[in-house]
Amino acid sequence: MKIPHQVREQWNTLRSGTPREIFTELAWWVFLIWTTVGLVIMAGGVSPKTIPAWNLDPALEKAALACLHWGDFLFLFFGALVVGATAAGGMSRRDLWKSVLIITVGSGIVETIGTVTGFPFGSYTYMNRMGPQLGPLPLAIPTAWWLVVAGFYLTARRLLPLAGRRTVCLATAASATLFDWIMEPFAWQVRGYWTWHDGTVPPENYAAWFALSFILARLAPLHVPAPWKTDLRAAGVLLLTVLLFIIGRLASA
Repeated sequence: MKIPHQVREQWNTLRSGTPREIFTELAWWVFLIWTTVGLVIMAGGVSPKTIPAWNLDPALEKAALACLHWGDFLFLFFGALVVGATAAGGMSRRDLWKSVLIITVGSGIVETIGTVTGFPFGSYTYMNRMGPQLGPLPLAIPTAWWLVVAGFYLTARRLLPLAGRRTVCLATAASATLFDWIMEPFAWQVRGYWTWHDGTVPPENYAAWFALSFILARLAPLHVPAPWKTDLRAAGVLLLTVLLFIIGRLASA
């Protein structure tokens, strides 16, 4: 079989790239493939309740249920890898890992306090539907915070190349809050990742999202003196994530 010229050209370009460029490209394609699988599953209305009706072999049924249970975590994990690899193109390895730790550990601590005390987001409880957990906290949550905060920061940095760090952090916080507003109906009502004790999303949730996003973006050393080579894959991860939310809501309507 003859390999198309475009595919051979892309493969040769990938082979001649740096290890970071190769990793970024591979992470991007894995994310795209996993996203496509997720979109097909959501559009088809596949859920743990529908799989038993397929009359699969018990081992295959168990594997399918495991994929559904871990699928959303892996989606966020692959997206987070793309964002991290994109960030690595314009900062030192030390600053990259420092940023990852500040955002993931910081958000993890606040989220754990939130689910135990109800502050600052409001009273909620995480359900066991997001893959691995550390106590009451699904590991998908700090992974998602890294994806959202770092992803929007990198995107804002490219769209606002002359803006100062505070402006970029404010843009990041506003974008992250809008992202959460779009995500909430899907994550809470459709997927059942968590439950709000009052039966509705409290206003303080969005205020907390804005404040925490701003603080994490401000503390993490993501800023560089000048924009580096444009790489829109971080923005692509965020757009595809929002698309997944919208399709999931439409499919469940």
